[in-house]
Amino acid sequence: MSSFFEVLNGEYTAKLRIPPLFVSRFSSLMPKTVKLISSLEGSWMVDIEEEDNKNLYFKRGWNTFVEDNALETGQFIVFKFDGDSTFKATIFGNSACEKKLENQPCINSNYCITRHHNKRARTLEESDPTKVEETEESDPTKVEETEESDPTEVEETEASQNEVEEKNYESDSPVKKTAGNSYGSCESPDSDCEKNPSFKIIMKPAYAQKGVMNLPTEFFLKHMKNKRQEVEIETGEGEWTVTLLTQKKRTRTFARLSKGWSDFAKANHLKPGETLVFQMIRKGDRPRFIVHRQRG
Repeated sequence: MSSFFEVLNGEYTAKLRIPPLFVSRFSSLMPKTVKLISSLEGSWMVDIEEEDNKNLYFKRGWNTFVEDNALETGQFIVFKFDGDSTFKATIFGNSACEKKLENQPCINSNYCITRHHNKRARTLEESDPTKVEETEESDPTKVEETEESDPTEVEETEASQNEVEEKNYESDSPVKKTAGNSYGSCESPDSDCEKNPSFKIIMKPAYAQKGVMNLPTEFFLKHMKNKRQEVEIETGEGEWTVTLLTQKKRTRTFARLSKGWSDFAKANHLKPGETLVFQMIRKGDRPRFIVHRQRG
């Protein structure tokens, strides 16, 4: 198995170049579509396409990989190619430790790379990510973060604009399922919409186009565990499982629904401007929500 790593810097959200030296040695083995298996769990199908002077890039499907793994400028990824059609991607954060979406500390020193050795490399011939071929001086931990270069940063204005219902927040009782709990209107103040922890969001174009949705920070911190988790969403049209990712920016924590959200939005024909009520009917390790479309 042969490997290389790339530091995330500049324009990496839409595509990522595969090092030319690696391509020269293994291009005959690489198919047009490969599977990326993330160290943060999950797999993604990504196309490899040729551009400018025969450089190869991870392209179609790569942006989804970036979003689902909450990649940021200055982080880097070790790609291990199995010689067939799969790359195992091990992601290292700005701490120089293997990344954990739950913001857990690095407790295994074998997964850490010290800052002293964080030099840009194009190719790794061995699977040990600490044996880096020093071909270009660069410290990935000293990359200045900007709003333009960080696609995963959740805008505070969006998170704060999502309204949080303060009705009976401490209720853990399940909601009695009636016709009114289907994916329809939630109008009556005496309805079940008022009896469980809930929040509202107004659909934005990005929520459908980018396949992610921000949760109100206040609701998330009060009612959910601060870690990556699977969330169940129920409507009258069916049920979906969506991955919730967490991210800490400076002193604030953000959460968003990612993998699976796009399928939910498409299946329910969600449109920008619509108001949705997310009503929590189960807490714990696998939270569950009933979603209502609120009528004006």
